[in-house]
Amino acid sequence: MDTSILGKLQSEAQMSPEELGAIIGVSGMTVRRWNERSEPEPLSELYETAIRHAVLKLVVDGRLMDDSPLVQELLSKPEVLAQNAAIKALGFPDGLQTGFESQQDQITVGLMHIGSQESRRDRVDKQKKKILGFKKLGKDWSERISILTGVIASKQISALDKFMAYGALFYLVMVFDLIPDTVPVFGMLDDFAILGIAAAYYIKRAKS
Repeated sequence: MDTSILGKLQSEAQMSPEELGAIIGVSGMTVRRWNERSEPEPLSELYETAIRHAVLKLVVDGRLMDDSPLVQELLSKPEVLAQNAAIKALGFPDGLQTGFESQQDQITVGLMHIGSQESRRDRVDKQKKKILGFKKLGKDWSERISILTGVIASKQISALDKFMAYGALFYLVMVFDLIPDTVPVFGMLDDFAILGIAAAYYIKRAKS
């Protein structure tokens, strides 16, 4: 990776040097200086890692598209993404631990936390067609997605009570293939399992 990547990121994310510098830990002046070099120079491993963390955050925030060739190139080696950085970028609350059945409550809290963020909900609302496309993966996929999209569309369910559904659907459309399996809790689960946990939560609420 070399300094030429900075200009590409600025252009695609529509960011100023100061904005980009802030999320990779350098000054805007430093970014400008790198951009002005006549010949690109290699970046140190420290900056490469910071840039990949920044790209993941920009994808989650909706400023970069996850299917962008630039994003795919930069995140093609997910093992370089530190676990804590990935968790924070996705909006997971601190303190999540590894495990599955014994940590379902933490998963629920994590999904609700994601769904509580307006930028994540907006992203889900804009990706409805993509979400519905996952129904073709099978009957169980279709049922789980129908439950969660039904929750979001319902006028009888409060905005607060929709956070779980939004969190699960955000995970489905925005984190697909980007989060390494080593990330505590969420990296160990696939999209189907996340949908199942969220759908079961609403089925249980409906019966109570």
